[in-house]
Amino acid sequence: MSNTWTTNVDASLRKPNAFHLRDSVTVQKPPATVFDFIIRDLPAHYSEIAKGHKKFEVVGSDEITEGASIECKEIARNVEVHHRYEVKNVIPNKHIHFCTLLSCNPTRVYIQSMGKTIEGKSATYVYYDLEEMAPEETQLMLSIVIQMPNFFFKLTGILTGQKKLWGNHLTEELNGLKGVIEKSGN
Repeated sequence: MSNTWTTNVDASLRKPNAFHLRDSVTVQKPPATVFDFIIRDLPAHYSEIAKGHKKFEVVGSDEITEGASIECKEIARNVEVHHRYEVKNVIPNKHIHFCTLLSCNPTRVYIQSMGKTIEGKSATYVYYDLEEMAPEETQLMLSIVIQMPNFFFKLTGILTGQKKLWGNHLTEELNGLKGVIEKSGN
């Protein structure tokens, strides 16, 4: 695990007014097994890989494929988020990318604070990248870019600990995914 969720995000993934989060783990399975697990089995195991995971459902398909939609709900501390991702890119055994967009289908954010619910929105970009390290070993990298509507929301997120919260959640999720993949019979 590299725990580099605040730095080293590829320039091609960078967005303005965004948190750029990234971490990686080494999974003791070949890339094809890791890839197949993510595209086919992640929905069934989503609630196992991190505490706040509530829902991950591929709509209208049996697996994550380009053009598919994903309904996702998760909670971290006092923040609940609802995503309706669109799968943008799938390269077998190498790369999976899905996202929400601020302009047409934003992530809905609900923050509980002092007895009130503060509603917001963001764009969320998720990237899984796989690299073979040895015949039975894969480096699995998870990059998440959370783009706020403007700099004020980004600054507020930094000051209230949201960047750290979601960076820690990403690391928890990635380690949980590694554990579930390695325990699977595939």
